[in-house]
Amino acid sequence: MAETPTEVARSIGEEYVESCPKVGPVVPTTRAFEVMAEVNAELFSDIPIPVRFTSDDPYADYPEMRDRVRDERVLWVFDGGEDHPIWDHKQEVQSRAVHDWYGHLALNVDFSPSGEYLKWKHARNHYPAYCDRYLFTEVVGQLGAVYYLDDGFADPRFEQKVFPAPMDWIERMSRAVEGE
Repeated sequence: MAETPTEVARSIGEEYVESCPKVGPVVPTTRAFEVMAEVNAELFSDIPIPVRFTSDDPYADYPEMRDRVRDERVLWVFDGGEDHPIWDHKQEVQSRAVHDWYGHLALNVDFSPSGEYLKWKHARNHYPAYCDRYLFTEVVGQLGAVYYLDDGFADPRFEQKVFPAPMDWIERMSRAVEGE
């Protein structure tokens, strides 16, 4: 029986939390995140509406995000949470804005495992191929940790990690979402 995207996300989350390193191989990891930050800065500057930062989570769910952005013509981005292991605060919040604008809103996909996978698949077009697995960890790996941990992002065991996602994670989520 095929795994559902939610089952795959929980399994990925368990591995992410319980057995994956906080930082992968330093030189390739650092270079991939430097390049992603450069691309994010360019994309961020091209967001055609104001981006505002808030210490509160600005949206309860994707429909609220979609409707508020449409009505207010402002993209609100959460600027709290723990520090990223590589990016500075500006790079982290720009990444979140890019993730929301060029991912969720551009594709009209929610915050579910399927939505995050489809957002990741589309986002890969903006970055060099060697960033794909790191980006998967940032997008789908972190969401998996949220699904695995009882208190999601608020769980004391949640931490951002930067390492290349195992190919198994990508293949399993692809099969679960796309039936491949």
